Amino acid sequence: MPPAATVRTVILAREDGLLPIIAMIIDAPDHGARARQLLRLPDAILLTGSPELERACRDAGFELGAQFIAQQVAALHAVRTPSGELPEHVIQTQQIWRRGMLAVAGDSQ
Repeated sequence: MPPAATVRTVILAREDGLLPIIAMIIDAPDHGARARQLLRLPDAILLTGSPELERACRDAGFELGAQFIAQQVAALHAVRTPSGELPEHVIQTQQIWRRGMLAVAGDSQ
């Protein structure tokens, strides 16, 4: 059985060094496919891979995707209310961005 570090490397990186999700965004047939991928991303990937994700979106001409990533990361860094919730204006901003991405993603959601 391979060591855990080897398995982790296989899962998280391709031979060319790209995270699989970065390659998926680059290789996606259109912005709708890119939007669907971004809407499903775990927060941990957004936090650790945001510069590469934003660059992949921009390289593909998907500026909306790059801005969506930046907004999501900003929300993850937002100071919470005393009860531990996101401030209402952050929640509303996330909903607006999510609706925009859903519109780009199309009916296949």
